[in-house]
Amino acid sequence: GLVSAAMRSPSAAVRGNFAWMTMGYAVYAACQWAMVSVLARLASPEIVGQYALGVAVSTPILMLAQLNLRTVLATDVAGEHPFRDYRDVRMISMLAALLGIGAAGFLEHSAQDRMAVVLVALAQSVEWISDIYVGLFQRHERMRRIAISLSLHGILSVAALGLLVGLTGQLAAGLAGVLAVRLLAL
Repeated sequence: GLVSAAMRSPSAAVRGNFAWMTMGYAVYAACQWAMVSVLARLASPEIVGQYALGVAVSTPILMLAQLNLRTVLATDVAGEHPFRDYRDVRMISMLAALLGIGAAGFLEHSAQDRMAVVLVALAQSVEWISDIYVGLFQRHERMRRIAISLSLHGILSVAALGLLVGLTGQLAAGLAGVLAVRLLAL
C-alpha cells in the first residue's frame, strides 16, 4: 500500500527531496541553455551578443548582491530572524545592484545594448528575489514545490523569450516577456 509521508523513513525523505531538487535544477539549467539556443535559432548574431552582454554585465553584480541569503535562511533552523528580514535585505541589495548597473551607464554601447543589460538585470533580479522564497521552502523541506517552481520559471521564460522574439524580432520584447513571466511567478 501507500506509505504516508509522515511514516516514511528519514532516508526515504532525504532521497525524495534530493530527487525533486535534482529534477528542478536540471530542468531550470536546461532552460537557461535553451534561452541562448532559442535566440541563436530565431535571432541575429547581434541579438545573441546583446543578450550575452546583458548576462555578462548583470550576473556578477547581482550574484554578489544576493549575499547567499537563501542558504543563511534555509539553515536558520532556530528562526533567529523572521523571513521578512531576509526578504527585505534581499530587496534592498537587489535595488542597490540595479542602481549600480544603471549607474555604470555603458555610454559607449548602443541603446539596444543598454536596453538588453537593463532588461536582463531586471529579470535576473526578480529571479534572485524568488530565490529567497526558495530558501523559505527549503527551510521547511518543501523541495517538491521548489522543483516545480524552478521548472515553471525556466519553461515559461524560454516560451516567452522564443514567442516574443519570434514574433517581433526584438530582444527587448522577448526580455520584457521573460520579466513579466518571472514577476507573475514571483
